[in-house]
Amino acid sequence: MRYYLKFPSKPALADTLVSDEDVQVDIIGEIPDKDGWHLNLICDNLPVELAEFEVFPENPYRVWL
Repeated sequence: MRYYLKFPSKPALADTLVSDEDVQVDIIGEIPDKDGWHLNLICDNLPVELAEFEVFPENPYRVWL
């Protein structure tokens, strides 16, 4: 599944990154006119510690095809 995450800052994003070979990570960073630091994940299940950062954009800035 694809997950879109938004963190309040770059250090917050770095502190919560998961290291797992079954997780694909795409660090977006800052998006013009949007608050926070953004990250996309592809994994079977969103890790519990990342659930509070999940967002549901209508038009994602960048997606995997």
